[in-house]
Formats: sequence, C-alpha cells, structure tokens
Amino acid sequence: STFHSDANFILVKFIRAQELFDYLISEKIIARNRSNVELCNDSIRITIGLKSENKELIQKIKIFYTENNV
Repeated sequence: STFHSDANFILVKFIRAQELFDYLISEKIIARNRSNVELCNDSIRITIGLKSENKELIQKIKIFYTENNV
C-alpha cells in the first residue's frame, strides 16, 4: 500500500520490507527503510526519480518478489 505525499517521495508498505530493502541496496538503488519509525512498519521510502529510474526500480521489485516466490 502507499501513503499520500506532497513531496518527491512515496512511502510504500511491502511484504518482507527489510529483505527487499537489502536487495535494492545491493542493486545500487537508494531507498530508505522506514520500518523502525513508529507507524511505518514494513515501509520503504522511495524518491520519485526520472522515468527510466522509476522503471528500473519497478523492474527490480518485480524480480525480487518473483525470485522469492512472494
């Protein structure tokens, strides 16, 4: 799920957020794990980038969940 934002980032709640975060970092995609912030359990903050960067991010998320059978 996502949360409304007026900034250049979105906060997204993910299944297995920590593992996804670690994977994104290993793929050199910068994100912020916000799971340790109150009311943000299992959430990752993602900056809205260029169209090509956003497409790459989406592709990496799909790969992570496909490879991990989620």
